[in-house]
Amino acid sequence: MTNISAQHPIPQAIVRQAIAWRIRLGAEDASESDLLACRHWRNSDPQHECAWLRLEHAESGLRMVAERAPQLANAAIRQTDAECRRIGRRKALKLIGNSALGIGGLALLAGQQDVWQQINADYNTGSRRQAFTLQDNSRLWLNKDTSVGLDFSSSTRSLALTRGEMYVQTAADQRPLQLQLAQGKLQTEDATFMVRHHFDSASDAALVQVQQGNVQVLAEEQQTIHSLRAGDTFHLAQGGLTSMIDGQRFDYSSWIDGLLVARGMPLEQFSAELQRYHPGLIRIDKALKQHPVSGVFQLQDTHLILQLLARSANAHLQYRSPWWAEIRPQNLV
Repeated sequence: MTNISAQHPIPQAIVRQAIAWRIRLGAEDASESDLLACRHWRNSDPQHECAWLRLEHAESGLRMVAERAPQLANAAIRQTDAECRRIGRRKALKLIGNSALGIGGLALLAGQQDVWQQINADYNTGSRRQAFTLQDNSRLWLNKDTSVGLDFSSSTRSLALTRGEMYVQTAADQRPLQLQLAQGKLQTEDATFMVRHHFDSASDAALVQVQQGNVQVLAEEQQTIHSLRAGDTFHLAQGGLTSMIDGQRFDYSSWIDGLLVARGMPLEQFSAELQRYHPGLIRIDKALKQHPVSGVFQLQDTHLILQLLARSANAHLQYRSPWWAEIRPQNLV
């Protein structure tokens, strides 16, 4: 039997797959074939089954609390994130440590989603984007679900991105600014650049895009230093810089203005970017995956973006459940 209390973290990609299966089986039109396919997915890898059981365990616990004390459950869900931001992470740690419910909940979540990384971060955005001015007057934008550590002293300016996505406009200073990643280290004296972790990818890579200035890159497993210039967009893995990315098709930093901006980007790739902000699954029919998407889209309404995408492809937007949207050709409706 799979041990659901194991401390070992489960990759986010697998957790998302487990959630996707929960959503699919909860849809009104879920079929026997869906059930069999889910069972095959669970049996194909021990981590799949572990993610499924942890999700069931978390759901049952929350359901039990909600049934016995619905007001308490609702208040706890609303309060936790806001209170941790308001009172500060260190006091929040103390309060959580004194709560049996908090300890149990964090123990479960920490095993699969790096909760302690978020709480221990100097900056943690939770479910919203935020901007900060650092003590050296550098500007820092953090996307949702992002955690960053800060270590400034008389001789160093150091940031550590532990999860999520950041955009930094470095202020000129005698001290170089360093950014520590799992895949390596970035360093600059005066630049504007964006970094995104790809925890859901098999290679656990980071995406780096330089807007202005120059950024030096030292990969974790190499001593070679690479120099990135304005306009360069690369994947960074522990083995070094890998594929260069076409930064003309998609503006990777447009999220700081609450936008998604694309220029002839395949619909499948654009929907993957939109999925990061949309509260539910997005599925694109294989016949539409290469349909080019161009435009400026407001992130405040992702359902409207889906409608616009379907209209641009002369396709149909169908919701199989409130959390499962599909864009399909008109002749398949």
